[in-house]
Amino acid sequence: MVRPLLVAWAAQQSGHWCWLAQRGHWLLVSRQRIILVAVQKAPIRVDDMNLAVFISGNGSNLQAIIDTLGADSIGIVISNNPDVFGLLRAKVCQIKNCVVDHRLYDSRETFGQALHEALKDVNPDYIILAGFMRILDETFVKQYENRILNIHPSLLPKFKGLNTYQRALDDGEYEHGVSVHVVIPELDGGTVLMQGSYYLEDGETAKDHRTKGLALEHKMYPEVIRLLYEGKIIINDKTKPIQFKDD
Repeated sequence: MVRPLLVAWAAQQSGHWCWLAQRGHWLLVSRQRIILVAVQKAPIRVDDMNLAVFISGNGSNLQAIIDTLGADSIGIVISNNPDVFGLLRAKVCQIKNCVVDHRLYDSRETFGQALHEALKDVNPDYIILAGFMRILDETFVKQYENRILNIHPSLLPKFKGLNTYQRALDDGEYEHGVSVHVVIPELDGGTVLMQGSYYLEDGETAKDHRTKGLALEHKMYPEVIRLLYEGKIIINDKTKPIQFKDD
């Protein structure tokens, strides 16, 4: 058992926590250190989750899923960029991980084939795009129809694509938000499963709005995944978006 003074000190450090269910421990992960701390509280769990999480960078939404649903809800983490912090999060939490570098492939289709090969041994229930900054080809999307989710920083169908925070400011919007949606070949065009919103205050910048949006993302994405496994969200042509309430 770790001494109370170490627990108190670790709790003050900047970083993220990773639950290791098999060992009954949390790990505090920062860019400088990894600290093992024994605690009693575990994440909310739904049995037999098997997710593949695709990342391109820091992996903050990956961390939110780990914190809320547990590291062993994830079968594999795949990054299209090597040496990103999101991969360290996966390694520290003992999650299978690999790099499928898009720069090594001559087309979107061959990149998609490589992603499919990386998933074969895992056979995930859902593919979670968590800051994954590549467009998937149509063949790959159809192979995993209704099983690929993305989180987008706008209230879809408004502001599809990039730079949504600045575009909302430029258009004089008073409300902005986040959407979790099913991925289809049309960019940001799939069925919306959940939306959460916040107000744009006078004097705020795009960076301020991004901070608000990320805070919503980190709560909404694990919640959508949990509701899917509990059968409380069913993906079909009658699905209506749930309005997220931040309690």
